[in-house]
Amino acid sequence: MTKSRVAVALLSLVFVSLIAFRISRPEFAHAQGPGMTNLLLQILSGTIPASIPTPLSFQDASGTITSYQPNGATATSNNGFFSPLGSNGRTCFTCHQPQDGWALTPQSVVATYSLTHGNTPLFQAIDSAGCPSDPRATSTNPMAFALSHAQVLLKANFRIGLTLPPSGSQQWAKLTVSYDPLGCENDAKYGLPANQISVYRRVLPAANLGFLDPMGPLGISPDASFFPCKHGGFCLGASSA
Repeated sequence: MTKSRVAVALLSLVFVSLIAFRISRPEFAHAQGPGMTNLLLQILSGTIPASIPTPLSFQDASGTITSYQPNGATATSNNGFFSPLGSNGRTCFTCHQPQDGWALTPQSVVATYSLTHGNTPLFQAIDSAGCPSDPRATSTNPMAFALSHAQVLLKANFRIGLTLPPSGSQQWAKLTVSYDPLGCENDAKYGLPANQISVYRRVLPAANLGFLDPMGPLGISPDASFFPCKHGGFCLGASSA
């Protein structure tokens, strides 16, 4: 995708995000309308609300998205889902939000950027940028920042670093890079020279987990090693190098 096409697509998403998040008012939530609007603004601004209401409904282009908690409203204080996962300010709630069915859509990502200018834990360069080594990943120039974050802004895709097996134990075809549009597969720190590759994927819903794929809520085998990477983010492999 050319820079001009990325710019046009991002501008279109910003416009769509401004009209897409209208709070629905079904009968059980009609009286909570203004409060629900404030709740959504809190979420999109990167702020954790004090409580998640029992019924919670939002409208988007597909219709109405509703969450219902059988045990009542959830207080977010002292709740692991809303607690920091490390030192970068991220929580589970950063990427699993109710207006997106407890997942994350490009519209929410763009709305968060338009409200925060990228100054929120969602935009940690380690996995929200196409490659953390891209100098534009921490730029204050909106266009440079957007170009380095095209995957997350256009597709809500995050980077996951995979550590490859040692070369002596690789019993599959040799891995080479023929096309590297994001510049990360050949990167000295995050690419093949460091025995790593990067894959990009959407966030899966953190709701109704009992009905999801047996591979687990992240779509990864429970037997796989999944842990914080040495340089931040999350990795799969035998070590956190």
